[in-house]
Amino acid sequence: MPEGMDDVDRTFFKLKLATAALILSVIGATSVMADVAVPASSWNGSYAFTDGTGNFASGTSVNWAITQNTSTGEYTYAYSFFDNGHAVSPSHFILEVSSSFTSDNLISANGSTEGPRWWGPGYPGAAGNPNLSEDIFGIKFDYEATTYTFVTDRAPVYGDIYVKKRSNDTAWNDGLGSEPTLGGSASYYASNWVPRPDTISGTSTGVTAVPSPAAAFAGIFLIGGGILRRRR
Repeated sequence: MPEGMDDVDRTFFKLKLATAALILSVIGATSVMADVAVPASSWNGSYAFTDGTGNFASGTSVNWAITQNTSTGEYTYAYSFFDNGHAVSPSHFILEVSSSFTSDNLISANGSTEGPRWWGPGYPGAAGNPNLSEDIFGIKFDYEATTYTFVTDRAPVYGDIYVKKRSNDTAWNDGLGSEPTLGGSASYYASNWVPRPDTISGTSTGVTAVPSPAAAFAGIFLIGGGILRRRR
Protein backbone atom coordinates (compact mmCIF):
# COMPACT_ATOMS: atom_id res chain seq x y z
CA MET A 1 0.00 0.00 0.00
CA PRO A 2 1.42 3.48 -0.86
CA GLU A 3 3.06 5.38 2.02
CA GLY A 4 1.76 8.65 3.43
CA MET A 5 -1.88 7.63 3.53
CA ASP A 6 -4.20 8.47 6.40
CA ASP A 7 -6.86 6.01 7.55
CA VAL A 8 -9.48 7.41 5.14
CA ASP A 9 -7.07 7.17 2.20
CA ARG A 10 -6.23 3.58 3.11
CA THR A 11 -9.90 2.67 3.26
CA PHE A 12 -10.52 4.33 -0.11
CA PHE A 13 -7.53 2.52 -1.65
CA LYS A 14 -8.86 -0.83 -0.40
CA LEU A 15 -12.26 -0.05 -1.91
CA LYS A 16 -10.64 0.62 -5.29
CA LEU A 17 -8.78 -2.70 -5.15
CA ALA A 18 -11.96 -4.55 -4.20
CA THR A 19 -13.86 -2.89 -7.06
CA ALA A 20 -11.18 -3.88 -9.56
CA ALA A 21 -11.23 -7.47 -8.29
CA LEU A 22 -15.02 -7.59 -8.58
CA ILE A 23 -14.89 -6.33 -12.17
CA LEU A 24 -12.42 -9.07 -13.11
CA SER A 25 -14.42 -11.78 -11.36
CA VAL A 26 -17.69 -10.78 -13.06
CA ILE A 27 -16.04 -10.64 -16.48
CA GLY A 28 -14.46 -14.03 -15.91
CA ALA A 29 -17.72 -15.56 -14.71
CA THR A 30 -19.52 -14.18 -17.74
CA SER A 31 -17.26 -16.01 -20.17
CA VAL A 32 -17.88 -19.29 -18.34
CA MET A 33 -21.53 -19.04 -17.33
CA ALA A 34 -23.24 -17.32 -20.22
CA ASP A 35 -25.78 -19.28 -22.25
CA VAL A 36 -26.22 -18.31 -25.88
CA ALA A 37 -29.80 -17.30 -26.63
CA VAL A 38 -31.53 -18.57 -29.73
CA PRO A 39 -32.88 -15.53 -31.64
CA ALA A 40 -36.59 -15.54 -32.38
CA SER A 41 -35.77 -15.78 -36.09
CA SER A 42 -34.38 -19.28 -35.40
CA TRP A 43 -37.29 -20.58 -33.30
CA ASN A 44 -38.33 -22.55 -36.38
CA GLY A 45 -35.52 -24.55 -37.93
CA SER A 46 -33.83 -27.88 -38.53
CA TYR A 47 -30.56 -29.66 -37.88
CA ALA A 48 -29.05 -32.36 -40.14
CA PHE A 49 -27.15 -34.94 -38.10
CA THR A 50 -23.66 -35.78 -39.34
CA ASP A 51 -22.55 -37.74 -36.26
CA GLY A 52 -24.26 -41.08 -35.70
CA THR A 53 -24.34 -44.81 -36.29
CA GLY A 54 -26.21 -47.11 -38.68
CA ASN A 55 -29.02 -45.46 -40.62
CA PHE A 56 -28.70 -42.39 -38.42
CA ALA A 57 -25.18 -41.70 -39.67
CA SER A 58 -26.55 -39.65 -42.58
CA GLY A 59 -29.84 -38.38 -43.91
CA THR A 60 -31.41 -37.91 -40.47
CA SER A 61 -32.58 -34.52 -39.25
CA VAL A 62 -34.63 -32.91 -36.51
CA ASN A 63 -37.03 -30.03 -37.06
CA TRP A 64 -38.20 -27.75 -34.26
CA ALA A 65 -40.85 -25.09 -33.71
CA ILE A 66 -40.84 -22.91 -30.59
CA THR A 67 -43.61 -20.51 -29.64
CA GLN A 68 -44.22 -18.33 -26.61
CA ASN A 69 -47.48 -17.54 -24.89
CA THR A 70 -47.00 -13.85 -24.16
CA SER A 71 -49.75 -13.93 -21.52
CA THR A 72 -48.14 -16.65 -19.37
CA GLY A 73 -44.53 -16.37 -20.56
CA GLU A 74 -44.52 -20.13 -21.20
CA TYR A 75 -42.81 -21.72 -24.19
CA THR A 76 -44.01 -24.65 -26.29
CA TYR A 77 -41.25 -26.70 -27.90
CA ALA A 78 -41.97 -29.22 -30.70
CA TYR A 79 -39.37 -31.58 -32.21
CA SER A 80 -39.91 -33.87 -35.23
CA PHE A 81 -37.41 -36.35 -36.65
CA PHE A 82 -36.91 -37.30 -40.30
CA ASP A 83 -34.92 -39.94 -42.17
CA ASN A 84 -34.18 -38.82 -45.73
CA GLY A 85 -37.29 -36.66 -45.68
CA HIS A 86 -39.60 -39.30 -44.19
CA ALA A 87 -41.00 -38.85 -40.69
CA VAL A 88 -39.58 -41.34 -38.17
CA SER A 89 -40.44 -42.24 -34.57
CA PRO A 90 -37.28 -42.68 -32.47
CA SER A 91 -37.22 -45.02 -29.50
CA HIS A 92 -36.36 -41.99 -27.37
CA PHE A 93 -34.25 -38.86 -27.32
CA ILE A 94 -32.44 -36.83 -24.66
CA LEU A 95 -32.48 -33.04 -24.73
CA GLU A 96 -30.09 -30.98 -22.64
CA VAL A 97 -31.51 -28.54 -20.07
CA SER A 98 -29.69 -26.18 -17.73
CA SER A 99 -28.54 -27.49 -14.36
CA SER A 100 -31.16 -25.49 -12.42
CA PHE A 101 -34.00 -27.00 -14.44
CA THR A 102 -36.29 -29.22 -12.31
CA SER A 103 -39.39 -31.28 -13.00
CA ASP A 104 -41.43 -28.25 -11.92
CA ASN A 105 -40.15 -26.39 -14.99
CA LEU A 106 -41.53 -29.08 -17.30
CA ILE A 107 -45.15 -27.98 -17.25
CA SER A 108 -46.45 -30.64 -19.64
CA ALA A 109 -45.33 -33.10 -22.34
CA ASN A 110 -47.16 -35.32 -24.81
CA GLY A 111 -45.63 -38.53 -23.44
CA SER A 112 -43.51 -40.14 -20.72
CA THR A 113 -40.36 -38.32 -19.59
CA GLU A 114 -37.52 -39.08 -17.20
CA GLY A 115 -35.32 -36.53 -15.49
CA PRO A 116 -33.90 -34.04 -15.62
CA ARG A 117 -30.75 -35.84 -14.53
CA TRP A 118 -27.31 -36.80 -15.80
CA TRP A 119 -27.09 -39.22 -18.72
CA GLY A 120 -23.96 -40.76 -20.19
CA PRO A 121 -21.15 -43.21 -19.42
CA GLY A 122 -21.18 -44.25 -15.77
CA TYR A 123 -24.70 -43.03 -15.08
CA PRO A 124 -27.79 -45.23 -14.59
CA GLY A 125 -29.35 -46.29 -17.88
CA ALA A 126 -26.11 -45.97 -19.87
CA ALA A 127 -26.71 -49.30 -21.61
CA GLY A 128 -29.93 -47.93 -23.06
CA ASN A 129 -28.09 -45.03 -24.69
CA PRO A 130 -25.44 -46.69 -26.88
CA ASN A 131 -22.70 -44.51 -28.36
CA LEU A 132 -23.47 -41.63 -25.99
CA SER A 133 -19.86 -40.78 -25.18
CA GLU A 134 -20.42 -37.45 -23.41
CA ASP A 135 -22.44 -36.53 -20.33
CA ILE A 136 -25.71 -34.64 -20.79
CA PHE A 137 -27.83 -33.11 -18.04
CA GLY A 138 -31.22 -33.37 -19.62
CA ILE A 139 -34.66 -34.85 -20.03
CA LYS A 140 -35.28 -38.23 -21.67
CA PHE A 141 -38.41 -38.31 -23.80
CA ASP A 142 -39.02 -42.02 -23.43
CA TYR A 143 -41.70 -42.78 -26.00
CA GLU A 144 -42.12 -43.09 -29.75
CA ALA A 145 -43.75 -40.20 -31.60
CA THR A 146 -43.48 -38.41 -34.89
CA THR A 147 -43.60 -35.09 -33.01
CA TYR A 148 -42.56 -34.52 -29.40
CA THR A 149 -44.00 -31.46 -27.66
CA PHE A 150 -43.59 -29.99 -24.21
CA VAL A 151 -44.28 -26.74 -22.37
CA THR A 152 -41.84 -24.99 -20.06
CA ASP A 153 -41.19 -21.56 -18.59
CA ARG A 154 -37.61 -21.59 -19.89
CA ALA A 155 -36.48 -19.65 -22.96
CA PRO A 156 -34.43 -21.32 -25.74
CA VAL A 157 -30.63 -21.38 -25.84
CA TYR A 158 -28.26 -23.63 -27.80
CA GLY A 159 -27.41 -27.08 -26.43
CA ASP A 160 -27.09 -30.83 -26.97
CA ILE A 161 -29.37 -33.60 -28.24
CA TYR A 162 -29.03 -37.38 -28.50
CA VAL A 163 -31.52 -39.61 -30.34
CA LYS A 164 -31.89 -43.40 -30.59
CA LYS A 165 -33.98 -45.62 -32.88
CA ARG A 166 -35.33 -48.98 -31.75
CA SER A 167 -32.68 -50.64 -33.93
CA ASN A 168 -29.94 -49.03 -31.79
CA ASP A 169 -29.05 -46.58 -34.54
CA THR A 170 -28.07 -43.34 -32.82
CA ALA A 171 -27.28 -39.72 -33.64
CA TRP A 172 -26.13 -36.61 -31.80
CA ASN A 173 -25.19 -33.01 -32.52
CA ASP A 174 -21.66 -32.15 -33.65
CA GLY A 175 -21.04 -29.93 -30.63
CA LEU A 176 -21.98 -32.62 -28.08
CA GLY A 177 -19.96 -32.14 -24.89
CA SER A 178 -18.78 -28.62 -25.73
CA GLU A 179 -20.32 -25.29 -24.81
CA PRO A 180 -21.19 -22.65 -27.40
CA THR A 181 -19.27 -19.42 -26.95
CA LEU A 182 -20.68 -15.92 -27.14
CA GLY A 183 -20.09 -13.87 -30.27
CA GLY A 184 -20.20 -16.72 -32.78
CA SER A 185 -21.82 -16.57 -36.20
CA ALA A 186 -25.30 -17.91 -36.89
CA SER A 187 -23.82 -20.78 -38.92
CA TYR A 188 -21.48 -21.68 -36.05
CA TYR A 189 -24.43 -22.25 -33.71
CA ALA A 190 -26.70 -23.83 -36.32
CA SER A 191 -24.12 -26.43 -37.35
CA ASN A 192 -23.23 -27.58 -33.83
CA TRP A 193 -26.26 -27.32 -31.50
CA VAL A 194 -30.04 -27.24 -31.32
CA PRO A 195 -32.38 -25.04 -29.25
CA ARG A 196 -33.10 -26.31 -25.73
CA PRO A 197 -34.51 -24.78 -22.48
CA ASP A 198 -32.34 -22.25 -20.64
CA THR A 199 -31.44 -21.57 -17.01
CA ILE A 200 -33.95 -18.73 -16.69
CA SER A 201 -37.15 -17.56 -18.29
CA GLY A 202 -36.94 -14.75 -20.82
CA THR A 203 -38.61 -12.52 -23.35
CA SER A 204 -39.61 -13.22 -26.92
CA THR A 205 -36.13 -12.25 -28.11
CA GLY A 206 -34.27 -14.70 -25.86
CA VAL A 207 -31.92 -14.11 -22.92
CA THR A 208 -28.43 -14.72 -21.68
CA ALA A 209 -27.86 -16.18 -18.23
CA VAL A 210 -25.59 -13.42 -16.92
CA PRO A 211 -24.90 -9.77 -17.85
CA SER A 212 -22.34 -8.95 -20.51
CA PRO A 213 -18.87 -7.78 -19.38
CA ALA A 214 -19.66 -4.25 -20.63
CA ALA A 215 -22.89 -4.09 -18.64
CA ALA A 216 -21.24 -5.49 -15.53
CA PHE A 217 -18.37 -3.01 -15.83
CA ALA A 218 -20.79 -0.11 -16.30
CA GLY A 219 -22.71 -1.03 -13.17
CA ILE A 220 -19.58 -1.37 -11.06
CA PHE A 221 -18.17 1.86 -12.56
CA LEU A 222 -21.24 3.73 -11.33
CA ILE A 223 -20.69 2.32 -7.86
CA GLY A 224 -17.06 3.38 -8.01
CA GLY A 225 -18.11 6.83 -9.17
CA GLY A 226 -20.34 7.14 -6.15
CA ILE A 227 -17.45 6.22 -3.87
CA LEU A 228 -15.28 8.88 -5.54
CA ARG A 229 -17.92 11.58 -5.07
CA ARG A 230 -18.31 10.67 -1.40
CA ARG A 231 -14.52 10.82 -0.92
CA ARG A 232 -14.35 14.32 -2.37
